Amino acid sequence: MTASTQQAVYGRLHFAKGLTLKGIFDGFQRYNEILNEIAKVEGTVWPDNSNQVGHLYENFVDRLHFSRLGSEAMAMNFLLAVLGKIEPQPAGPQQGAQ
Repeated sequence: MTASTQQAVYGRLHFAKGLTLKGIFDGFQRYNEILNEIAKVEGTVWPDNSNQVGHLYENFVDRLHFSRLGSEAMAMNFLLAVLGKIEPQPAGPQQGAQ
């Protein structure tokens, strides 16, 4: 675990009284697994934003919530995931073609 990730996680302990770091990590991992399972059942996607959005200060307004920059990175991950699921449709007949 990098120093910046470790610092961010220790900050989360403040809001998760009684949990250990292992408990927090296990909870985040299980949360993402459940969301990924739901996405598969529903035939959609769930990008792994917890690993795709960098654990950098500029991506967060506090130790848990995304900043504008972090939100934009998360939105881009969703956009790319959704675009990857969309299959191109064959072009239909041209308007006005005889």
